[in-house]
Amino acid sequence: MTDNEILLGGSNSFSGPLAFTGTQLTKVGVDLYFRVLNDAGGVHDARSAPSTTDDGYRPQDAVANTKKLWSRTGSSR
Repeated sequence: MTDNEILLGGSNSFSGPLAFTGTQLTKVGVDLYFRVLNDAGGVHDARSAPSTTDDGYRPQDAVANTKKLWSRTGSSR
C-alpha cells in the first residue's frame, strides 16, 4: 500500500471443487467493482488494487494465504 494505492487482498478458490465459483466471483464481481471504483477516482484519490491468492477450497491454505498477505503488507492504516 502506498499513498496512491490501497491493496485489498483475499484468498479464494481458483482450483479445486469450487474453482468455477471462485473464478467467477473474482473476475466478474471483484475485478469489475475495482475497475468502476478506480474509474470514478478511487477512494480519496487513491486507486484500489485487489490481490487474490488461490486456496483450492482448503481452509488451511486460506489461513496460510492470509498470513502471507498480512506479513507482506503489514498492518492496515
